[in-house]
Amino acid sequence: MTNSAGYSILTVNEIEAAFPKQLPSKIPGRPTFELLTDLLPHFIQCGQAVKCPAVSSTMNLLSRVMPPELYAHYTNEAYPANTYPFPQSYLNAAGEDMPDLSMINDNDTVAIANATNRHNLAKQTYLTVERMDQALTNRLLSLMDEAYINEFITSKAANPNMPFREVFHFFFEKYGDVQPETRQKIRADMETFNWNPIDGFEALSFQLTKGIHRRVMCGHPLEMQDIVDIGTLVIRKTNKYTQEMKEWSEQVDGATLTDFTNYWSKKIKTADNATDAASKYGYGMMMDESDISNEELNNAIGQFGEAHSAQQQTMAALAATNKQQQDQLQMMQQMLCQMQLAQQQNQQQPQIVMMPPPAYPTSNNNSNRTNQQGGYATAANWIAANNGGKPKATPVHQLTSPQQIKIRPLKGGIGKTNNWNYCSTHGGDVADDHDSKSCTRQACWHNVNATRQNPMGGNMQGMDKKLLPMQAGKKAHVPKRLRGTSYGNRGQAVANNMMQMPMCMPTNMPSIGICIGICSSL
Repeated sequence: MTNSAGYSILTVNEIEAAFPKQLPSKIPGRPTFELLTDLLPHFIQCGQAVKCPAVSSTMNLLSRVMPPELYAHYTNEAYPANTYPFPQSYLNAAGEDMPDLSMINDNDTVAIANATNRHNLAKQTYLTVERMDQALTNRLLSLMDEAYINEFITSKAANPNMPFREVFHFFFEKYGDVQPETRQKIRADMETFNWNPIDGFEALSFQLTKGIHRRVMCGHPLEMQDIVDIGTLVIRKTNKYTQEMKEWSEQVDGATLTDFTNYWSKKIKTADNATDAASKYGYGMMMDESDISNEELNNAIGQFGEAHSAQQQTMAALAATNKQQQDQLQMMQQMLCQMQLAQQQNQQQPQIVMMPPPAYPTSNNNSNRTNQQGGYATAANWIAANNGGKPKATPVHQLTSPQQIKIRPLKGGIGKTNNWNYCSTHGGDVADDHDSKSCTRQACWHNVNATRQNPMGGNMQGMDKKLLPMQAGKKAHVPKRLRGTSYGNRGQAVANNMMQMPMCMPTNMPSIGICIGICSSL
């Protein structure tokens, strides 16, 4: 139906005609929590089948199907709360289907036209929403057993314009009994889903969506990060998309379900196209020219080439990003060091004045022996006070670059401590409670993620450690703070566990782990 101003207002029958033609299976007998929530994908399609820009220009009338908690999983668009349970009425203050012209001059034709247009748009929006709810309710009742519809009809008699969300909630509250173990099982089913890549990404997306719907409807929605982590876990279990998983691990924190879907649907399709083309047409030693035509072979080569080109572009982009991040990190470290040096220079430090050595008495007679001994004692005090006349070494954590560290090789490759810990500032032979994350005296270039396997440009002192003191029959150095503690009293069993560590640790790892995946796949 179209009014005089050109605003189209659909009837209930016209809206139902726009719904998907393929119906879900009718619920046999008593509705259950699982059966009701499994209907949601169909009603999502129904809600999006009719446009209504005044409610949403992108999601159509999806808001008539689901609550805000579930709506947020499908779009970043805010839920149109001002249209629920119904939009603003199009009737004027007198309850008439007329534009409100009470504040407009009779001769102001422009203002009258604008008010008329606003009235027509409000009427179209209100009636479209109201009739969508009626059409959705009709579709839901058509999927129910008649025995379970009668009580609802009685309830609806008191509220004939009940929104569809309340209709669905009526059946869910009455028949969708949810126990605590039900919520746990929903998540467990999502995590243990045995996804086969042959079934396509769509199969995984369907399983995740079903779990999301069920958790929202039982009143305990999953956090967005939990959903992304579960999907990532399911894909990782296939052990198939190694390179793609390395790239994804750099962006998984804070990712949304939309980010997950956009990334993996594309990556899986590209990777599978390359694999299918190679396996189908026998690249390598399996090719049988008699089974394929030239056209099929050319198409396969084209598909394989496109997939390979896409993969190469991704790798090139990763390499460029890696280099950019390294340059930025180095620049930030230099700026931080300069700031720290400037701060140290601005602080007033007491000047250390080395006193000249005392004069020694020259007489050798017995009467001056006491004075001679006093002179030697004074000299000893001077040497102790002035570090033997040598300047004191700058502590490692006050250096501005790991290149300033003078590496001292370990004798025989035997360390001083019974562990394989590593600290970005202090190197690879540190106390049992000391590593990059726990270090309390960090240099300005310190990296808390540095490990013995990947020092990330940190201190290389002690990285030539091949034996623990206990393995070499020597006594380990234990700091005073650890003596008498669980660290200081560790026995042979702990040492044996540490002996399982590699005897020769890598010392030249890239500063960003993603380089490993790039280099290994070239």
